[in-house]
Amino acid sequence: MKKNITFLFLILLSIFKLSAQDGSLDNSFRCGDGIDMKGVLSCIAVQPDNKIIIAGSFGSYNGKHANSLARLNPDGSLDTTFKPGEVLGTVYYNSIISSLLVLPNGKILIGGYKRPSGTLSPFLYRYNSDGTFDGTFNSIFSAEPFNTSSVFMEIQIDGKIIVATNAILDKQFGNPYYPYGSVFRMNAKGNLDSSFNSEKDINGLVSLIKIQDDGKVIIVGSFSKKNKTDILNIARLNPDGSLDSTFNASAISENNNINTISLLSNGKIIIAGSFTQFNKINTGNVLRLNTDGTIDSSFKTDSLSNNTIYTSLIQPDGKIVLGGLITKYHGINRNNIVRLNSDGTLDNSFNMGSGFSSYTISMAMQGSYKILVAGDFSSYNGIRSMGLARLNTGLSSVEEVSTTIRRVSEALYGCIMNSSL
Repeated sequence: MKKNITFLFLILLSIFKLSAQDGSLDNSFRCGDGIDMKGVLSCIAVQPDNKIIIAGSFGSYNGKHANSLARLNPDGSLDTTFKPGEVLGTVYYNSIISSLLVLPNGKILIGGYKRPSGTLSPFLYRYNSDGTFDGTFNSIFSAEPFNTSSVFMEIQIDGKIIVATNAILDKQFGNPYYPYGSVFRMNAKGNLDSSFNSEKDINGLVSLIKIQDDGKVIIVGSFSKKNKTDILNIARLNPDGSLDSTFNASAISENNNINTISLLSNGKIIIAGSFTQFNKINTGNVLRLNTDGTIDSSFKTDSLSNNTIYTSLIQPDGKIVLGGLITKYHGINRNNIVRLNSDGTLDNSFNMGSGFSSYTISMAMQGSYKILVAGDFSSYNGIRSMGLARLNTGLSSVEEVSTTIRRVSEALYGCIMNSSL
Protein backbone atom coordinates (compact mmCIF):
# COMPACT_ATOMS: atom_id res chain seq x y z
CA MET A 1 0.00 0.00 0.00
CA LYS A 2 2.76 2.44 0.96
CA LYS A 3 4.59 1.63 -2.27
CA ASN A 4 1.45 2.45 -4.25
CA ILE A 5 1.02 5.80 -2.53
CA THR A 6 4.70 6.68 -3.02
CA PHE A 7 4.42 5.75 -6.68
CA LEU A 8 1.35 7.97 -7.12
CA PHE A 9 3.05 10.97 -5.57
CA LEU A 10 6.02 10.49 -7.90
CA ILE A 11 3.54 10.51 -10.78
CA LEU A 12 2.03 13.72 -9.39
CA LEU A 13 5.42 15.43 -9.30
CA SER A 14 6.32 14.28 -12.81
CA ILE A 15 3.00 15.54 -14.20
CA PHE A 16 3.65 18.98 -12.75
CA LYS A 17 7.14 19.06 -14.25
CA LEU A 18 5.98 17.87 -17.67
CA SER A 19 3.05 20.31 -17.77
CA ALA A 20 5.27 23.33 -17.30
CA GLN A 21 8.77 22.88 -18.68
CA ASP A 22 10.10 26.31 -17.92
CA GLY A 23 10.99 28.34 -21.03
CA SER A 24 10.16 25.57 -23.46
CA LEU A 25 8.19 26.09 -26.65
CA ASP A 26 4.52 25.18 -26.25
CA ASN A 27 4.00 22.70 -29.07
CA SER A 28 0.22 22.71 -28.55
CA PHE A 29 0.12 26.24 -30.00
CA ARG A 30 -1.07 25.80 -33.59
CA CYS A 31 0.58 28.74 -35.35
CA GLY A 32 1.86 26.55 -38.18
CA ASP A 33 3.83 28.61 -40.69
CA GLY A 34 3.13 31.84 -38.77
CA ILE A 35 3.33 35.05 -40.76
CA ASP A 36 4.80 35.37 -44.24
CA MET A 37 8.55 35.76 -44.75
CA LYS A 38 8.29 39.44 -45.69
CA GLY A 39 6.14 40.35 -42.69
CA VAL A 40 6.75 41.33 -39.07
CA LEU A 41 4.58 41.07 -35.96
CA SER A 42 4.82 44.13 -33.74
CA CYS A 43 1.82 43.86 -31.38
CA ILE A 44 -0.05 41.22 -29.40
CA ALA A 45 -3.12 41.61 -27.20
CA VAL A 46 -5.16 38.93 -25.43
CA GLN A 47 -8.93 39.19 -25.12
CA PRO A 48 -10.75 38.13 -21.92
CA ASP A 49 -11.80 34.90 -23.72
CA ASN A 50 -8.09 34.16 -24.38
CA LYS A 51 -8.38 34.79 -28.10
CA ILE A 52 -5.33 36.63 -29.42
CA ILE A 53 -5.17 39.77 -31.57
CA ILE A 54 -1.98 40.08 -33.60
CA ALA A 55 -0.94 43.11 -35.62
CA GLY A 56 2.04 44.47 -37.53
CA SER A 57 2.89 44.35 -41.21
CA PHE A 58 2.14 41.01 -42.87
CA GLY A 59 0.09 39.47 -45.67
CA SER A 60 -0.72 36.00 -44.38
CA TYR A 61 -0.90 33.83 -41.28
CA ASN A 62 -0.28 30.10 -41.47
CA GLY A 63 -0.73 30.26 -45.23
CA LYS A 64 -4.08 32.07 -45.09
CA HIS A 65 -4.63 35.66 -46.19
CA ALA A 66 -4.45 38.17 -43.31
CA ASN A 67 -3.58 41.81 -43.90
CA SER A 68 -1.62 42.99 -40.87
CA LEU A 69 -4.47 42.45 -38.37
CA ALA A 70 -5.86 39.07 -37.36
CA ARG A 71 -7.46 37.24 -34.48
CA LEU A 72 -6.35 33.79 -33.37
CA ASN A 73 -8.22 31.22 -31.36
CA PRO A 74 -6.69 30.41 -27.95
CA ASP A 75 -4.79 27.51 -29.50
CA GLY A 76 -3.12 29.73 -32.12
CA SER A 77 -5.25 28.77 -35.12
CA LEU A 78 -6.70 31.57 -37.25
CA ASP A 79 -10.16 32.78 -36.19
CA THR A 80 -11.89 33.00 -39.57
CA THR A 81 -14.94 34.80 -38.08
CA PHE A 82 -12.76 37.91 -37.64
CA LYS A 83 -12.73 39.77 -40.98
CA PRO A 84 -10.99 43.17 -40.90
CA GLY A 85 -10.32 43.28 -44.65
CA GLU A 86 -7.37 45.06 -46.24
CA VAL A 87 -6.33 47.12 -43.21
CA LEU A 88 -3.06 48.48 -44.64
CA GLY A 89 -3.82 48.09 -48.34
CA THR A 90 -2.27 45.71 -50.82
CA VAL A 91 1.30 47.08 -50.38
CA TYR A 92 1.23 46.32 -46.66
CA TYR A 93 5.00 46.12 -46.17
CA ASN A 94 5.31 49.93 -46.58
CA SER A 95 3.09 50.38 -43.52
CA ILE A 96 2.76 49.02 -39.99
CA ILE A 97 0.40 48.78 -37.04
CA SER A 98 2.60 49.85 -34.12
CA SER A 99 0.06 49.91 -31.28
CA LEU A 100 -2.95 47.82 -30.36
CA LEU A 101 -5.63 48.01 -27.65
CA VAL A 102 -8.52 45.68 -26.88
CA LEU A 103 -11.21 47.91 -25.36
CA PRO A 104 -13.52 46.80 -22.52
CA ASN A 105 -16.49 46.65 -24.93
CA GLY A 106 -14.58 44.22 -27.18
CA LYS A 107 -13.74 46.77 -29.86
CA ILE A 108 -10.16 47.02 -31.08
CA LEU A 109 -8.12 50.18 -31.47
CA ILE A 110 -5.05 50.19 -33.72
CA GLY A 111 -2.51 52.89 -34.46
CA GLY A 112 0.46 53.16 -36.77
CA TYR A 113 1.40 54.64 -40.11
CA LYS A 114 0.88 54.09 -43.80
CA ARG A 115 3.20 55.11 -46.58
CA PRO A 116 1.00 55.54 -49.64
CA SER A 117 3.77 57.46 -51.38
CA GLY A 118 7.04 58.82 -49.96
CA THR A 119 5.35 60.48 -46.96
CA LEU A 120 4.28 58.73 -43.79
CA SER A 121 0.62 59.05 -42.90
CA PRO A 122 -0.23 58.10 -39.29
CA PHE A 123 -3.62 56.58 -38.48
CA LEU A 124 -5.80 55.61 -35.54
CA TYR A 125 -8.67 53.24 -36.39
CA ARG A 126 -11.25 51.33 -34.39
CA TYR A 127 -12.72 47.96 -35.35
CA ASN A 128 -15.77 46.14 -34.05
CA SER A 129 -15.33 42.83 -32.24
CA ASP A 130 -16.10 40.90 -35.46
CA GLY A 131 -13.34 42.75 -37.33
CA THR A 132 -15.53 45.16 -39.27
CA PHE A 133 -14.41 48.79 -39.44
CA ASP A 134 -16.07 51.08 -36.87
CA GLY A 135 -16.99 54.22 -38.79
CA THR A 136 -18.38 55.93 -35.66
CA PHE A 137 -14.86 56.57 -34.33
CA ASN A 138 -13.85 60.11 -35.29
CA SER A 139 -10.07 60.18 -34.97
CA ILE A 140 -8.10 61.08 -38.13
CA PHE A 141 -4.47 62.08 -38.47
CA SER A 142 -2.96 64.29 -41.12
CA ALA A 143 0.22 63.49 -43.02
CA GLU A 144 3.40 63.40 -40.96
CA PRO A 145 6.25 65.50 -42.37
CA PHE A 146 9.02 63.65 -40.51
CA ASN A 147 10.72 60.45 -41.57
CA THR A 148 9.48 58.48 -38.58
CA SER A 149 6.08 58.22 -36.95
CA SER A 150 4.54 56.41 -34.01
CA VAL A 151 1.17 56.15 -32.37
CA PHE A 152 0.81 54.63 -28.92
CA MET A 153 -2.36 54.35 -26.83
CA GLU A 154 -3.42 53.42 -23.31
CA ILE A 155 -6.95 53.29 -21.92
CA GLN A 156 -8.05 54.77 -18.62
CA ILE A 157 -10.47 53.12 -16.20
CA ASP A 158 -13.22 55.52 -17.35
CA GLY A 159 -12.80 54.44 -20.98
CA LYS A 160 -11.01 57.57 -22.17
CA ILE A 161 -7.94 57.00 -24.32
CA ILE A 162 -4.56 58.69 -23.91
CA VAL A 163 -2.52 58.84 -27.10
CA ALA A 164 1.13 59.68 -27.68
CA THR A 165 2.28 60.49 -31.20
CA ASN A 166 4.76 62.55 -33.16
CA ALA A 167 2.09 63.20 -35.78
CA ILE A 168 0.29 66.47 -36.44
CA LEU A 169 -3.34 66.23 -35.43
CA ASP A 170 -6.15 66.84 -37.88
CA LYS A 171 -8.03 70.16 -37.80
CA GLN A 172 -11.27 68.29 -37.14
CA PHE A 173 -10.46 68.56 -33.43
CA GLY A 174 -11.24 72.27 -33.73
CA ASN A 175 -7.74 73.38 -32.76
CA PRO A 176 -4.66 74.52 -34.65
CA TYR A 177 -2.18 71.86 -35.73
CA TYR A 178 -0.23 70.82 -32.65
CA PRO A 179 3.54 70.43 -32.66
CA TYR A 180 4.92 66.91 -32.90
CA GLY A 181 5.41 65.17 -29.60
CA SER A 182 1.74 65.50 -28.65
CA VAL A 183 0.14 63.69 -25.75
CA PHE A 184 -3.61 64.05 -25.78
CA ARG A 185 -6.76 62.40 -24.51
CA MET A 186 -9.84 61.34 -26.46
CA ASN A 187 -13.25 60.26 -25.27
CA ALA A 188 -14.73 56.92 -26.32
CA LYS A 189 -16.02 58.44 -29.59
CA GLY A 190 -12.58 59.65 -30.64
CA ASN A 191 -13.15 63.34 -29.92
CA LEU A 192 -10.45 65.43 -28.25
CA ASP A 193 -10.86 65.86 -24.49
CA SER A 194 -9.89 69.48 -23.89
CA SER A 195 -9.81 68.99 -20.09
CA PHE A 196 -6.50 67.11 -20.49
CA ASN A 197 -3.97 69.95 -20.62
CA SER A 198 -0.77 68.32 -21.86
CA GLU A 199 -0.81 68.25 -25.62
CA LYS A 200 0.67 71.64 -26.60
CA ASP A 201 3.55 72.10 -24.19
CA ILE A 202 6.02 69.21 -24.55
CA ASN A 203 8.91 70.21 -26.78
CA GLY A 204 9.79 66.88 -28.38
CA LEU A 205 8.73 63.37 -29.24
CA VAL A 206 6.66 61.22 -26.90
CA SER A 207 7.04 57.58 -27.89
CA LEU A 208 5.56 55.62 -24.99
CA ILE A 209 3.01 56.05 -22.22
CA LYS A 210 1.93 53.94 -19.26
CA ILE A 211 -1.08 54.61 -17.03
CA GLN A 212 -0.70 53.79 -13.35
CA ASP A 213 -3.53 52.46 -11.17
CA ASP A 214 -3.92 55.92 -9.63
CA GLY A 215 -4.55 57.46 -13.07
CA LYS A 216 -1.15 59.14 -13.35
CA VAL A 217 0.58 58.81 -16.72
CA ILE A 218 4.27 58.03 -17.24
CA ILE A 219 5.58 59.38 -20.55
CA VAL A 220 8.94 58.73 -22.21
CA GLY A 221 10.50 59.91 -25.43
CA SER A 222 12.91 62.58 -26.59
CA PHE A 223 12.04 65.89 -24.91
CA SER A 224 13.55 68.35 -22.46
CA LYS A 225 10.73 70.68 -21.34
CA LYS A 226 7.07 70.83 -20.46
CA ASN A 227 6.06 74.47 -20.47
CA LYS A 228 9.16 76.03 -18.84
CA THR A 229 9.95 73.10 -16.57
CA ASP A 230 13.03 71.02 -17.36
CA ILE A 231 12.32 67.34 -17.87
CA LEU A 232 14.60 64.92 -19.70
CA ASN A 233 13.02 62.10 -21.70
CA ILE A 234 10.82 60.81 -18.88
CA ALA A 235 8.11 62.44 -16.78
CA ARG A 236 4.87 61.67 -15.02
CA LEU A 237 1.64 63.54 -15.58
CA ASN A 238 -1.25 63.92 -13.19
CA PRO A 239 -4.63 62.56 -14.36
CA ASP A 240 -5.50 66.01 -15.75
CA GLY A 241 -2.31 66.16 -17.86
CA SER A 242 -0.38 68.57 -15.65
CA LEU A 243 3.19 67.73 -14.64
CA ASP A 244 3.57 65.62 -11.48
CA SER A 245 6.30 67.42 -9.55
CA THR A 246 6.68 64.50 -7.09
CA PHE A 247 8.24 62.30 -9.79
CA ASN A 248 12.00 62.85 -9.52
CA ALA A 249 13.27 61.08 -12.62
CA SER A 250 15.51 63.07 -14.94
CA ALA A 251 16.15 60.39 -17.32
CA ILE A 252 18.56 59.06 -19.75
CA SER A 253 21.61 59.78 -21.78
CA GLU A 254 21.07 61.60 -25.05
CA ASN A 255 20.42 59.48 -28.15
CA ASN A 256 19.39 56.53 -25.97
CA ASN A 257 15.85 55.33 -25.35
CA ILE A 258 13.46 53.86 -22.86
CA ASN A 259 11.50 51.39 -24.98
CA THR A 260 9.33 49.59 -22.44
CA ILE A 261 7.69 50.19 -19.06
CA SER A 262 6.14 47.60 -16.75
CA LEU A 263 4.34 48.40 -13.51
CA LEU A 264 4.74 46.24 -10.42
CA SER A 265 1.94 45.56 -7.94
CA ASN A 266 3.78 47.52 -5.22
CA GLY A 267 3.82 50.67 -7.39
CA LYS A 268 7.45 50.37 -8.44
CA ILE A 269 8.35 50.72 -12.12
CA ILE A 270 10.52 48.61 -14.45
CA ILE A 271 12.07 50.54 -17.34
CA ALA A 272 14.30 49.11 -20.06
CA GLY A 273 15.72 50.12 -23.42
CA SER A 274 19.11 51.16 -24.74
CA PHE A 275 20.16 53.78 -22.19
CA THR A 276 23.41 53.90 -20.23
CA GLN A 277 22.60 56.73 -17.80
CA PHE A 278 19.70 57.63 -15.56
CA ASN A 279 19.45 60.62 -13.21
CA LYS A 280 23.05 61.45 -14.25
CA ILE A 281 24.24 58.07 -12.92
CA ASN A 282 25.88 55.46 -15.15
CA THR A 283 23.55 52.46 -15.20
CA GLY A 284 22.62 49.36 -17.11
CA ASN A 285 19.67 49.49 -19.46
CA VAL A 286 17.20 47.75 -17.12
CA LEU A 287 16.20 49.56 -13.93
CA ARG A 288 13.60 49.44 -11.23
CA LEU A 289 12.37 52.82 -10.04
CA ASN A 290 10.74 53.67 -6.76
CA THR A 291 7.30 55.25 -6.88
CA ASP A 292 8.89 58.73 -6.81
CA GLY A 293 11.07 58.01 -9.87
CA THR A 294 14.36 57.49 -8.03
CA ILE A 295 16.48 54.41 -8.75
CA ASP A 296 15.76 51.39 -6.55
CA SER A 297 19.27 50.29 -5.63
CA SER A 298 18.03 46.96 -4.22
CA PHE A 299 17.29 45.76 -7.76
CA LYS A 300 20.44 43.83 -8.68
CA THR A 301 20.15 43.69 -12.45
CA ASP A 302 23.32 43.27 -14.48
CA SER A 303 23.80 45.51 -17.49
CA LEU A 304 22.56 44.18 -20.81
CA SER A 305 25.22 46.29 -22.49
CA ASN A 306 25.35 46.26 -26.30
CA ASN A 307 21.77 45.00 -26.25
CA THR A 308 18.46 46.77 -26.76
CA ILE A 309 15.32 45.86 -24.81
CA TYR A 310 12.08 46.42 -26.73
CA THR A 311 9.48 44.69 -24.56
CA SER A 312 8.90 43.54 -20.99
CA LEU A 313 6.25 41.83 -18.91
CA ILE A 314 5.72 40.80 -15.30
CA GLN A 315 4.64 37.23 -14.59
CA PRO A 316 2.05 36.58 -11.84
CA ASP A 317 4.88 35.27 -9.62
CA GLY A 318 6.76 38.58 -9.97
CA LYS A 319 9.46 37.37 -12.35
CA ILE A 320 10.40 39.78 -15.15
CA VAL A 321 10.68 38.76 -18.80
CA LEU A 322 12.62 40.99 -21.20
CA GLY A 323 12.71 40.75 -24.98
CA GLY A 324 14.56 42.59 -27.72
CA LEU A 325 17.89 42.42 -29.48
CA ILE A 326 19.79 40.52 -26.80
CA THR A 327 22.87 38.30 -26.93
CA LYS A 328 24.15 37.94 -23.35
CA TYR A 329 23.20 38.63 -19.76
CA HIS A 330 26.00 38.62 -17.19
CA GLY A 331 28.19 36.88 -19.76
CA ILE A 332 25.66 34.07 -20.32
CA ASN A 333 24.11 33.55 -23.76
CA ARG A 334 20.48 34.68 -23.81
CA ASN A 335 19.31 35.12 -27.39
CA ASN A 336 16.62 37.80 -27.65
CA ILE A 337 14.77 36.86 -24.45
CA VAL A 338 15.79 36.69 -20.80
CA ARG A 339 13.97 36.20 -17.51
CA LEU A 340 14.96 37.80 -14.23
CA ASN A 341 14.00 37.00 -10.70
CA SER A 342 12.04 39.69 -8.90
CA ASP A 343 15.28 41.06 -7.40
CA GLY A 344 16.86 41.52 -10.85
CA THR A 345 19.18 38.51 -10.81
CA LEU A 346 19.22 36.09 -13.74
CA ASP A 347 16.65 33.30 -13.52
CA ASN A 348 18.58 30.20 -14.55
CA SER A 349 15.47 28.02 -14.41
CA PHE A 350 14.19 29.57 -17.67
CA ASN A 351 15.50 26.95 -20.10
CA MET A 352 15.33 28.73 -23.44
CA GLY A 353 18.06 26.74 -25.19
CA SER A 354 19.38 28.70 -28.15
CA GLY A 355 16.51 31.21 -27.83
CA PHE A 356 15.04 33.20 -30.71
CA SER A 357 16.82 33.46 -34.04
CA SER A 358 16.27 37.24 -34.25
CA TYR A 359 14.89 40.08 -32.16
CA THR A 360 11.61 40.10 -30.26
CA ILE A 361 9.26 43.09 -30.26
CA SER A 362 6.19 42.39 -28.16
CA MET A 363 5.03 39.99 -25.44
CA ALA A 364 1.81 39.24 -23.59
CA MET A 365 0.61 36.82 -20.95
CA GLN A 366 -2.12 34.46 -22.10
CA GLY A 367 -3.96 33.55 -18.95
CA SER A 368 -1.54 33.42 -16.06
CA TYR A 369 0.91 30.80 -17.24
CA LYS A 370 1.81 31.16 -20.95
CA ILE A 371 3.93 33.84 -22.66
CA LEU A 372 3.12 34.94 -26.21
CA VAL A 373 6.11 36.42 -28.04
CA ALA A 374 6.09 38.31 -31.35
CA GLY A 375 9.00 39.58 -33.39
CA ASP A 376 11.15 39.22 -36.47
CA PHE A 377 12.37 35.69 -35.71
CA SER A 378 11.99 32.45 -37.66
CA SER A 379 12.77 29.90 -34.93
CA TYR A 380 12.95 29.30 -31.18
CA ASN A 381 15.55 26.91 -29.79
CA GLY A 382 16.08 25.60 -33.32
CA ILE A 383 12.38 24.89 -33.91
CA ARG A 384 10.67 26.75 -36.77
CA SER A 385 8.46 29.55 -35.46
CA MET A 386 7.71 32.39 -37.86
CA GLY A 387 7.21 35.62 -35.94
CA LEU A 388 5.02 34.17 -33.18
CA ALA A 389 5.59 31.66 -30.39
CA ARG A 390 4.05 30.59 -27.10
CA LEU A 391 6.34 29.64 -24.23
CA ASN A 392 5.74 27.74 -21.03
CA THR A 393 6.59 29.60 -17.84
CA GLY A 394 6.85 26.89 -15.19
CA LEU A 395 3.53 28.06 -13.80
CA SER A 396 0.47 25.83 -14.02
CA SER A 397 -3.08 26.78 -14.89
CA VAL A 398 -5.97 26.14 -12.54
CA GLU A 399 -7.28 23.61 -15.05
CA GLU A 400 -3.97 21.69 -15.14
CA VAL A 401 -3.75 21.58 -11.34
CA SER A 402 -7.38 20.50 -10.99
CA THR A 403 -7.00 17.78 -13.63
CA THR A 404 -3.80 16.49 -12.04
CA ILE A 405 -5.34 16.37 -8.56
CA ARG A 406 -8.42 14.60 -9.90
CA ARG A 407 -6.36 11.99 -11.77
CA VAL A 408 -4.14 11.25 -8.78
CA SER A 409 -7.13 11.15 -6.41
CA GLU A 410 -8.92 8.67 -8.66
CA ALA A 411 -5.81 6.49 -8.89
CA LEU A 412 -5.23 6.68 -5.13
CA TYR A 413 -8.85 5.74 -4.46
CA GLY A 414 -8.46 2.75 -6.78
CA CYS A 415 -5.34 1.60 -4.92
CA ILE A 416 -7.10 1.87 -1.57
CA MET A 417 -10.12 -0.05 -2.82
CA ASN A 418 -7.94 -2.77 -4.36
CA SER A 419 -5.87 -3.15 -1.18
CA SER A 420 -9.03 -3.55 0.90
CA LEU A 421 -10.29 -6.46 -1.23
